[in-house]
Amino acid sequence: MTIKVSFVTVTFNNSGGLEKTLKSYVSLQAILGSNDSEIVVVDGASTDRTVEVLDKFDEFLDVVISEPDNGIYDAMNKGVLNCSGEFVNFMNAGDYILSDGMKKLIERCESTNEIYVGEASWNGEEPFAFPMRSFRPWWLKMPNHQTMIVPRKFLLDNPFSEDLPINADLDNKIKAYLSGLEYTFVSSVVVSSELGGISQSYKTFFSAYIRGAFAYKVGVKNFGVLCGFVNFFKTFLWGIVKVLIYKIFK
Repeated sequence: MTIKVSFVTVTFNNSGGLEKTLKSYVSLQAILGSNDSEIVVVDGASTDRTVEVLDKFDEFLDVVISEPDNGIYDAMNKGVLNCSGEFVNFMNAGDYILSDGMKKLIERCESTNEIYVGEASWNGEEPFAFPMRSFRPWWLKMPNHQTMIVPRKFLLDNPFSEDLPINADLDNKIKAYLSGLEYTFVSSVVVSSELGGISQSYKTFFSAYIRGAFAYKVGVKNFGVLCGFVNFFKTFLWGIVKVLIYKIFK
């Protein structure tokens, strides 16, 4: 069965990162074929060089949306609505697709009752494998979304919750698991990801508390109060450690 994967890239005032990601997409499309993939860019009406970058890659882009949005998850939902593939991958602006690895992962995609998961490397360093033993939804340990190819039908039926400005993607991954979708892991490094992002920024003790609070909310929503409390303290205490490291070495 021939399948089509839609790559959704959400961006805002990150023209340099966007150009890096689009270059990697062009390389991937060269080995996949344009009929087997598409790229959808959702730009939140950037004011930097983003328009120039989009013009530069115009012939390779299938859908471009450039308008104000209500945050990253609103933008991701817009991307899903404007896709045409059976599967979707979310690739952040600044991340770099590794063509050979991504091709291997895509070749495994068959069933729309499965989510296909590869591996990532951080800034070109050693791959960050996500083995089955680390897959612990109750502990909110899920793969990062750049490594995941998800059935579009699930995303259409279960849009990202805009009530969760942090962790809506985590909530969605757990929802997929609880819905009965299988997670299929493939030993293939598919992306070189940039460090950072709203879920990884710990610069103040309040930011650690906020991330703990949203972990609590996701835990309660999916598994109950005990899960919420455990993951609040796990996230908050680990956040404090990250804040201390940041304050010492900044």
